[in-house]
Amino acid sequence: MLPKMRTFDPEKYIVQTKLVLTGVSSKCTRTLIPCWYKFSKLKAGELAGTLHLQRVRCGKKNCRCASTRQEDAHKAWYRLWRDEHGNQHKTYVKRSELGAVRQAIERRQARVRREQAERRAHMGARITTPGTAQDLESLLGSAGQEGLGDLLNWSSAEPDLTESHRCSLAGSLTHRQRSWLEWYLVLLNATEAARRAGYSQKSHGYLRQIGHRNLNHATLGILIMDSLKADMMTVKARLAVQGRSDMANFLKVTPEGVRIDVAKGYRQGHGLQVKELIIIEKRGTLGQTTTTSLELHDPFRALQRLWRSGYNMNSHS
Repeated sequence: MLPKMRTFDPEKYIVQTKLVLTGVSSKCTRTLIPCWYKFSKLKAGELAGTLHLQRVRCGKKNCRCASTRQEDAHKAWYRLWRDEHGNQHKTYVKRSELGAVRQAIERRQARVRREQAERRAHMGARITTPGTAQDLESLLGSAGQEGLGDLLNWSSAEPDLTESHRCSLAGSLTHRQRSWLEWYLVLLNATEAARRAGYSQKSHGYLRQIGHRNLNHATLGILIMDSLKADMMTVKARLAVQGRSDMANFLKVTPEGVRIDVAKGYRQGHGLQVKELIIIEKRGTLGQTTTTSLELHDPFRALQRLWRSGYNMNSHS
């Protein structure tokens, strides 16, 4: 469901549903992106334009306005306004109707200023809420990934520790350290994990220091080893799967063309090859669009690390 808002107007927002899937976590969010909208130029009881006072001469020979002095000319009020095509018009306003016309013009000007301020505030605000199961199902269906939800666990991987011990360890970590831990378990690269976790990117050397420090952190070390089941062969086997990363495992040929089918890759056992999957669906008054972005692990980097460790891929084919 959309967030409860007092003045929610579907024509003023684009509803964006986004799924970001990594190896250890997934996040589905719904965001209301404000879009430019037009408000009514004229409502009941309002008049467009401005009032102008002009000096006119009636043309009678015996009238005082026949003199050459400007102050002897008669006073006349006119309303200048433009129609929807931009053409300017000029209308005479009777003296008896002057007060009502001025109030109608001021009423419209005050409303336009108020609605312009509301629109400026509207354009500067985004509303993001966690996605529901219905949002996720609709998103996967529009992206052609109907079977993906049944194949994945939509929660972060939990280490094999007792609940109390796990909570005590996780509670001692900062938010950025927990983010670094999640990225490290996906990438197995401390420097890249520090960059994606949001550490300062003032230099590559600084990120390397952060990664080295976290690797030697006592609590992080326990969680890393427990997440990997304290078996380095698990890490090497995972790198072996990443070394066979091939985009063809996640593509499907249809009469309309070639499209990404992540569910196909997971059914065939290639899920560990996925580094990041992003599905974005946008719905607005102009229609609906869905984009899918899939990034696999670099096979050459994984094979290089396996070669340095002396791992035999043929024995695990």
